[in-house]
Amino acid sequence: MAQARADEAARPARRQTRGGRLTLDHFQGWTAPVSLAALRQARGGPIPAALRPFFATGRPNLYRLTRAGIDRARPLTIGMTRTQKPIFQRIHEHKYTAQGDPRVRAALARIPEGAILVQAGILRGPDLSVSLAHVYEGLLQARERPQLKDPSTTTFED
Repeated sequence: MAQARADEAARPARRQTRGGRLTLDHFQGWTAPVSLAALRQARGGPIPAALRPFFATGRPNLYRLTRAGIDRARPLTIGMTRTQKPIFQRIHEHKYTAQGDPRVRAALARIPEGAILVQAGILRGPDLSVSLAHVYEGLLQARERPQLKDPSTTTFED
């Protein structure tokens, strides 16, 4: 009887696969898209509840960038931040500083802030570490095939 319980405990939970496909239990989906211009404007005052995920710290954050009107089915890029950096800061780095990915910066340079759409990944779970968030980043990149993903690189920030 004890061996049967041990075998059952070692078996992956059913909710982890559906029809032979891996499910992303910690990933609850993407927020509604918000323009970079709207995020910049919100930064100066009280942050509305709908925009708080873009300014949150303390946990790893996933983000997805698309261009208004054209890239909704295939993102420009999917990335992540570590615990001390909010999504808004990382997107600002990509667009305006050398700390951002040069390929992302080159693509964003041609797009006005009002046309850059940002989405935050909703990750849930008490065991969410930077390493686990990075796994989700990679899985989402494989699933959504962003235009600016170089499979030979990782996106961990220094």
